[in-house]
Amino acid sequence: KIKHVEHNGKEQSFFTILEKVGAAIGPVIGGFIAASYGAGYAIGGSIVIYGASLIPLLMTPEPVITHQHIRFRGFPYKKVWRDILAHTARGVDMTVTAGMWPLFLVIVIFQSSQYQSVGTITTISILIAIAATYVFGIIIDKKHSLRFLRVSVIVDSLLYVCRFLSTSFGAAIATNVANEAAYTGVTMAFNKGMYDAVDDLPGYRIVYFIILESVSEVGKLMMWALLAVLAYNLPDKSALQICFIVTGIITLGIIVERFKALRPNFL
Repeated sequence: KIKHVEHNGKEQSFFTILEKVGAAIGPVIGGFIAASYGAGYAIGGSIVIYGASLIPLLMTPEPVITHQHIRFRGFPYKKVWRDILAHTARGVDMTVTAGMWPLFLVIVIFQSSQYQSVGTITTISILIAIAATYVFGIIIDKKHSLRFLRVSVIVDSLLYVCRFLSTSFGAAIATNVANEAAYTGVTMAFNKGMYDAVDDLPGYRIVYFIILESVSEVGKLMMWALLAVLAYNLPDKSALQICFIVTGIITLGIIVERFKALRPNFL
């Protein structure tokens, strides 16, 4: 939960940087372990770390009302339908970036040392995104959120064309670096609007996120189903490339949002 709307960017940049520091270290260590000892050991280590991370999470108090009843009756679907569509587009973008793109790198670009190569390229991209995150927070706090979101979405969408055309290690690095920055920009600006929007729905906070995430997961499932059908009928490379183009178009759907917090006359 963002505590202060006027300092939204600053708060987001702080926890986003912490998140990306962990994400930058993980691929290098995981890639080394997988290449040296096998992917099973890397996965096992991830499970242990993930389990340990739940301890402070479960011990941290949350400023929410307890003993709430989840109710869908009376939920203002007409008011938030744009939020649902935009979040679903984000979900598709997320699953293709996190799942299909690394698969493309391994199958098409990296023919040897796949684990280390993917880990290295991911870490380089994230380190650059860390530097950009602080700047993004300042831009968001200066009430340029709407323009920033739209520019980030357009760049993110166009980068799927770059993915489609990527055939070399250098092209993959350049695409990853640009995408990490664009994706971070989309996430930070979108989160500002989303967390403010749910504050205008007293009693429906949990329901709001349940609906957004449920519909988003359906969108992700449909994207993987599309890949399965394409991969059955086409070479793996062509199937993934088609998914990139489709996702680039879907990603533009994020712009349908109408969050008040991103509008110039807000506050």
